[in-house]
Amino acid sequence: MADQPLLFEPGAGWSYSNLGYDILGLIIEKLSGTSYADYVSSHFVTPSGLEHTRVLDREAIIPHRARSYTLDSTQTFVNARSWGTYGIPAGALGGTAADLLKWEYSIKQATALALDAKRLMETPAQLSTGIELDYGYGTRLGMIGPHRIVAHSGDGEGWTSAAVRIDDADLVVVVLTNTESYARHAQVIACAIARRILSISDSVINDLALTSAEQAGFAGKYGNGLELLSQNGVLFAQLWPGGPRNRLLYQGKGTFVLDSARDMMLNIQRDQRGANWVVVRAGGVFAFAAAHERENP
Repeated sequence: MADQPLLFEPGAGWSYSNLGYDILGLIIEKLSGTSYADYVSSHFVTPSGLEHTRVLDREAIIPHRARSYTLDSTQTFVNARSWGTYGIPAGALGGTAADLLKWEYSIKQATALALDAKRLMETPAQLSTGIELDYGYGTRLGMIGPHRIVAHSGDGEGWTSAAVRIDDADLVVVVLTNTESYARHAQVIACAIARRILSISDSVINDLALTSAEQAGFAGKYGNGLELLSQNGVLFAQLWPGGPRNRLLYQGKGTFVLDSARDMMLNIQRDQRGANWVVVRAGGVFAFAAAHERENP
């Protein structure tokens, strides 16, 4: 791995990486002299009173464990294939909504983590190219109306999860699902619940016309497999290679909403070198960011 070239200079780009979390788990094992599962249990799960949380393994029979489902090509629910992450940090933790709620309050009160660690989790990333991204140390940040959000979400084969914390409203919303589809993603549901609790109205969605210069400037291939395509005066987003093309509704000032999922917003920003970045948010929470490939750091 040490022989592989860097994707970008440290601090100049952004890319989510499950492998990065797995490597952190190996570092924990090396420095602690114990397994990742035992370390998490003794340092976080037990002290925080998380009675129904554990690092999963293939052999364990877990009472009341939910089955997972996914949609096939005919949009019919079928049993999901096994989510093959066990015993490592990138998605191997199982538990209940009540335990996750308890964990979020322990972070808020700084009883589970040191204040410096909490601060890093809740501070947006500032890239050396001048782009600020709402991603902290392992957390996704954002806004719902006037309220600042600290959140995290996950998904796998037949599962989605989300915890959304809004400290100034003393509100935490936790959603776990045993289906996998964007329209039913736990983060979308959690943010919608938070908006209703806080009596925040949905934003008015526009469909403004794009100039030919704007279309040409926005269209192209970006990192993380994202592509923006212009067709007959309309811009489309293909969120992953081979995925469906989603019509974009222009809101002005480089901001778009997916017509098929109107809680998903794309904002195009330009960094100090003149490169376009697409920042994607779902329900107001940061999802991912990608630089134009021709200018990718």
